Amino acid sequence: MPSALNAQTPYQIPLPVSIANGGTGVNNAFANASFATSGNLGFNQTTIIAAAYTALVTDRTILVDATSNAVVITLPPAATSSRIEYFIKKIDASANTVTIKGNGSEVIINTTAAGANTLVISSTGSAFTIYCNGTAWYVF
Repeated sequence: MPSALNAQTPYQIPLPVSIANGGTGVNNAFANASFATSGNLGFNQTTIIAAAYTALVTDRTILVDATSNAVVITLPPAATSSRIEYFIKKIDASANTVTIKGNGSEVIINTTAAGANTLVISSTGSAFTIYCNGTAWYVF
């Protein structure tokens, strides 16, 4: 191992990698995921400006600018979104709302076990973190 690392001395650290059930895991026990890691990982950022949007399973951070009108973000079906997590935040100062909607009649479980089909963000800077276990969406 080199005594000092710098831009001229590339160094690769081998990580335990597991491949099983069609997925890849790095340094963890989640080989059934498309990709899983126990360290930090960068995700796609999607900025929505004044339009309805259906979240993709490749999205993670969704910044919503509702300056021109209210915006609805629809979640994908829970059955096809196991272990998906979204960070959804209202970034404008308007009075327009951002509504996060479950797919079809699916509910988003927040403060009650029954949940609701929609969550509404009305304040600038407010946000929700939403996670799916493959059966339902949960708010953190």
